[in-house]
Amino acid sequence: DSLSHFPFPVSFNIPLPYAILFSTMTGNDELLKRRIADLAQQADTQHIYTNTRFLSPLEQSVFLSVKNELPVRSRLYGGIDSAIRKIAIFGSMEDLGYPFEDPIQILHIRPKAEKFAEELSHRDYLGSLMALGIERELTGDIVVRGKEAWVFCLESIADFLCEQLVQVRHTNVICERTSGDVPELAPKFEPMQLNIASERMDLVVAGASGTSRDAAKKLLNDEKVFVNGRVVTSAGHKINEGDELVIRGFGKFIYDGVSSTSRKGRCNIALRKYI
Repeated sequence: DSLSHFPFPVSFNIPLPYAILFSTMTGNDELLKRRIADLAQQADTQHIYTNTRFLSPLEQSVFLSVKNELPVRSRLYGGIDSAIRKIAIFGSMEDLGYPFEDPIQILHIRPKAEKFAEELSHRDYLGSLMALGIERELTGDIVVRGKEAWVFCLESIADFLCEQLVQVRHTNVICERTSGDVPELAPKFEPMQLNIASERMDLVVAGASGTSRDAAKKLLNDEKVFVNGRVVTSAGHKINEGDELVIRGFGKFIYDGVSSTSRKGRCNIALRKYI
């Protein structure tokens, strides 16, 4: 793909035979399916790994709908198991005979002077990243822990972000690469207990998001609810124990099932929300 739309110089020092191939996301499912097919075909015919940029949950659902039709093995990967935004990778050790080189870099953002640092939110970090002129598809999840954050991005823009991200809101920050395991990125959960009439999807979504049933139905209709990576629009869809639930704008959850049932048949259900 042409890189002329990038708002900054990009240098690709990637050892062959590995290659990163970016996709152009338009929001059109058919165009995305064709791009996925093209990347899979390139992986198959050129015997290289290829991957998309970071995909939204809805784009991941499109990928999953065609995954079994592709000529090579493929998977979603976001840097950590709990990631919401992920890239699609085409090719495998079995197909190509050599290991995949991770194209995702984790950046650590910390205040220059913690004493004077603000309490910053996910939105604050994302706003500062977007203010640098980069496209959202170049970055993945942002994990906030106290006054620090970790950002997942494609290797191609890691140096640019480290050089240019010097302030988040009014806080001066240092942005630098990480290496090895990052203990702060280990999954953390907030347990939730809800009392609902049944395990219908609209009721679970309403409870998990803290909204009304009508608002939950709108989230479903707007394709903002995903179970195990696939978009769910049916209010009557029944969620199962162990399912992974993503509600755009409200977070990611693990559904732990019904813990008890009242005499009137209402369900006490358990969820764990990633924090």
